Amino acid sequence: MNLLTLSSVEQCDQWRGDWEALWNACPNANPFFHPGFLIPAWRHLGDKNVQLFLFFENNALVGLVPMQTRNRFRAIPAKWQRAYGFLHCFNDEPLGRHGALAQIFFCLQTHWRDTRTAHLFSWLRLPANGPLHQQIGQSHAADELRSVRACLAPKADDYTPLAERLTKKKRKEFARLKRRLEDEGEVTFIETLCEENDPGLNDFLSLEEASWKGEAGSALSSNAADQHFAKDMFANMARAKKLRLYRLMLNGKCIAALTALQSGDHLYLFKISHDERLSRFSPGVLMMIEATELWQTQSWGLIDSCAKQDHPMIDKIWNQRRQFTRAHCSNGSLYGNLLLAFSKIITQRQHN
Repeated sequence: MNLLTLSSVEQCDQWRGDWEALWNACPNANPFFHPGFLIPAWRHLGDKNVQLFLFFENNALVGLVPMQTRNRFRAIPAKWQRAYGFLHCFNDEPLGRHGALAQIFFCLQTHWRDTRTAHLFSWLRLPANGPLHQQIGQSHAADELRSVRACLAPKADDYTPLAERLTKKKRKEFARLKRRLEDEGEVTFIETLCEENDPGLNDFLSLEEASWKGEAGSALSSNAADQHFAKDMFANMARAKKLRLYRLMLNGKCIAALTALQSGDHLYLFKISHDERLSRFSPGVLMMIEATELWQTQSWGLIDSCAKQDHPMIDKIWNQRRQFTRAHCSNGSLYGNLLLAFSKIITQRQHN
């Protein structure tokens, strides 16, 4: 297996076709590492210490791992490689063709040890029991810390339809909110597989900018870097038919909007916004109820909320949870093993 390291976003252009082919060959591939998402993130949100590791077998691209270099680990001087954790990324799972991941992992570890460019390497939002996590479990005594976030998995054994899952009190509350909103006019719910420059995306961006996110400077329209990222990423993912938009409308005007990224039969909820002038009707919650009822009739295997653990809204609607892990691994050197042992002690104290 051959390894090629890219250290600037400009170098990605010549490999974009191979990258897209690899992404399409990976079942339910990580949408945040689709070239249409990751390249705009690197270009506009960037980090001068990002490296993209490409792996080839017989001149075919079989793996892609984005990482970033840090010079300290837990305040200790160390050469540390961690998954490229840009602001809008909610999954660190790298891309790897079936059967290639074990060799990719071994190749990376050997490269970092031989070049002395990483004592430790880490993934901070890795799906538990996913391909890379299974490989880590087979070959490393990693320092792990688990977390969970709400998901909807209609094919799982613990799935219960929304109408059966909500308490009678909650059903009555949501029905009352919807009736009150309908008193204001015609209420409709719209699902869209976005086209490039889809005008519906402007509804989402406008609502987000007018909300508390705009005031806090965290909306996608709040600064030039995020604006350029959103414009390029939305255009790219729409062109690839991987961007969906859900909107709740009142008298033809959008009052809540949700963007989502599609990969196989998985859907990742990216960003949500709503008209805060209508907060008394909880339009964001009503939209999620409508969307959940729709998703239950479709063929999705997993809908990942991408919300933080113990989220006050989505956790009340969805009872299923997807597990993630933060995993620190040593390169096998003495210093790497000492750092890993130290990290495990800190993790245990934090957990207790």
